[in-house]
Amino acid sequence: MPIVDPRQDWFLLSGREEAGFTVLKFYRYLNTKDCDHDRVITEDTLKLIWAFKAQDPSSHDDIDYHGANNRGGKSINLLEPAPNRDSPELARALTATVTQVRTALPSTQQTTYFCHVFRPPNVTTKHHIIKYAPVIQKENIGNVHHMILHGCLHPDPEQFIGQTYRCQGQGSAMPIDLMRCRFPVALWAVGGGDFYFPDEVGFPIGRPGDPNLFIMETHYDNPELKSGIVDSSGLTLWYTPELRRHDAAVIMAGDDGSAELAVPPGLSEYSINSMCHPSCTAQVFPPEGITVFANVLHTHLVGRKVQVRQFRDGKEIGDIGQDNQYDFNYQQIRSFNPPKIVKPGDSIVVHCSYETRSRNEMTFVGDDTWRAGA
Repeated sequence: MPIVDPRQDWFLLSGREEAGFTVLKFYRYLNTKDCDHDRVITEDTLKLIWAFKAQDPSSHDDIDYHGANNRGGKSINLLEPAPNRDSPELARALTATVTQVRTALPSTQQTTYFCHVFRPPNVTTKHHIIKYAPVIQKENIGNVHHMILHGCLHPDPEQFIGQTYRCQGQGSAMPIDLMRCRFPVALWAVGGGDFYFPDEVGFPIGRPGDPNLFIMETHYDNPELKSGIVDSSGLTLWYTPELRRHDAAVIMAGDDGSAELAVPPGLSEYSINSMCHPSCTAQVFPPEGITVFANVLHTHLVGRKVQVRQFRDGKEIGDIGQDNQYDFNYQQIRSFNPPKIVKPGDSIVVHCSYETRSRNEMTFVGDDTWRAGA
């Protein structure tokens, strides 16, 4: 029998039953100040749990068990700004789908990375990518960990078109000049969904100097070392010649696993900081700075908290995203409203906290979800 909260802070606005569904509209304050029974709703990941039964209870004091199957949970960010899904450009936009091509996962490794090389959309004038969405092969949902679509400008692109390479860790065979020329265009990670660029922003393609190769990097997990897994997952892009005011780009901050960092076992919390130094932002960012309109926080299985801290003139002035209840299975791109401004000379510190109480060996920061896990 569930316990009834002695102080009711949820207020029902309306309810209806329709086509087999019960729809309720209600509200509560972000902070009810009921510290004993309610959680404060913040920008951290929240876990919603639900249960139902086909029959209505006879009273508040007589609620029968809902059964083993009529229940569940979902991670969510309740404060995520709603995107403009009705943008008129979307209805007129062109689409391109880039996927792996029947990639066979090895049954001898729990984690593998494959990179498939494509031609970008065939446009000869500037276009903007304004949306992208994952296309995950249904039976492989549990195997696709994340995908990064890289752009590359190469003097001889034709030699690589249509090729698939192992591109990280053991067995990597990707040509070194492809490894060096990659920069991110779009990305998706487990638990994420469609991404809509803000109305005034698009990612540019089609200009002289823009990528003449796309490289789809996919991180696969096969923890049970199953054989016969073949995958063709990827991304669909929406792009348009109707240019928006601002061009987008992607910046990646944090540790890339090359520093051989390790987290000791048996700890309730262990933190690692990575810095983008003021001298770096002073060289790379334009005088007016950059506008950060979204981010995605990424760590592996022992990650518990991630914070991207911003410093100016030696003083912390805020964050560029944080999640104190990080969920590995919910790595959604999160938008900022209003956006964040980062100026030349600012420093960016990525603070990651890990928990290893259930582990009895060192956990290494790296590409492997299961052996590294950080």
